[in-house]
Amino acid sequence: MANIFKAEGFMIKSEEEQREHVKLYDGVDCELALYLFPKYSLFRDSCYRLYKNKYFDNFILGFILLSSFKLATDSYNYKFDPNG
Repeated sequence: MANIFKAEGFMIKSEEEQREHVKLYDGVDCELALYLFPKYSLFRDSCYRLYKNKYFDNFILGFILLSSFKLATDSYNYKFDPNG
């Protein structure tokens, strides 16, 4: 139950969770990503959390498989005319 409140920001994060946030940009010298997003912007932080989500790889792989299946079915739906 306490994890739900931590995720929503209602409880103080542990020191380990705070250190993980600091490690996020450890060794990164640039202050702006694409000359647009500051180092600690909400958008940049959200993109990182999305990328680190345990379901992200499976989600992308699922769309690749779906796209491949659609490409295969579209390619073989054409009728073959041997006379030209």
